[in-house]
Amino acid sequence: MVPLNLLIHRKRNGCSIVQVLLVLSGVNLAQAQSSLTISEVRALVESRTNFDEVRGSLEKLSAAEPQNAEAHFLLAKVDYAMADLDNAEKHIEQAVLLSPSASSHLLFGRILSAQIQKASLFRKAGLADRAKAQFETAVASDPKSIPARIGLMDFYSGAPGIVGGSWAKAMAQAQEIAKLDGIEGHYALGDLALDKKNYAEAEKEYKEAIAADQSRGKSYLKLGVLYIEKGRDQDGDALFQESLALDPHCLLATFYLGRYRLLHSQELDKAENYFKAYLARWPEDGDPTMANAYWRLGQVYEKQGKKDLAAAQWERALQLDPQFKEAADSLKRMKR
Repeated sequence: MVPLNLLIHRKRNGCSIVQVLLVLSGVNLAQAQSSLTISEVRALVESRTNFDEVRGSLEKLSAAEPQNAEAHFLLAKVDYAMADLDNAEKHIEQAVLLSPSASSHLLFGRILSAQIQKASLFRKAGLADRAKAQFETAVASDPKSIPARIGLMDFYSGAPGIVGGSWAKAMAQAQEIAKLDGIEGHYALGDLALDKKNYAEAEKEYKEAIAADQSRGKSYLKLGVLYIEKGRDQDGDALFQESLALDPHCLLATFYLGRYRLLHSQELDKAENYFKAYLARWPEDGDPTMANAYWRLGQVYEKQGKKDLAAAQWERALQLDPQFKEAADSLKRMKR
């Protein structure tokens, strides 16, 4: 039997397209301290910056309007991004109870899937059953939602059969995605091929996506990730640069650009800037965690001989994730 911890939660959506900045929304941090409307709070969340102000504003709104489903949904979204899964689950349960939607069911499924990674064996099966139900409900609620179908596809492809995993069902979701958007269909089929280590098929799908529309940075990003997995770091780096040129807000590309320079000890000043740019916003669904990025930034400082700065980044990583072994090991090694 395949162990339940093989049910993993992976990023499928690539880069964010909509980047709502506070300056564009007309909301500043002084306003965030006062009573905000739901639209203003939504803009704060979409900016993915200033976590403390965002969460504080949402808590005030939720306390003032406990039946406000969107406030609970946004709180769940923020907590999920920061890996506070217990609070995320509490708020998404309220959001689904008050006003169920494809988006809320999808987020609920993602939160439950993320919990599986650290759950005891006893809890894994129950969490998987609940996650499957949420993903299926999300698709039933909005059959045209590509994110919902991606979530369900990921579940079917990653889950053991005993809890509802099915390769045939995953492929069926990819085919439905292709009917809704041809390029997203190439991504979905490429992702499934990558899951099976069928690199040639995955490469074909991602290249077909690029050929169909050369202006989508996400296509270059996905092909770059494939090349990283194949050990073709230099080819991947060129694709990440292309992705970032097409979509300057693609923070996942900045992470990989920093990673390449760090691992190859090249242009460490640029590596530092790339990781700092990544850390300017909290991560999107499936992106490397902020703890991971702080650990990587610490490695850059270590290579630059800035030991105090390196240690500070690793300590910050452990504050965010006390179980982050790599950061703990780096600190121990430095203190020897």
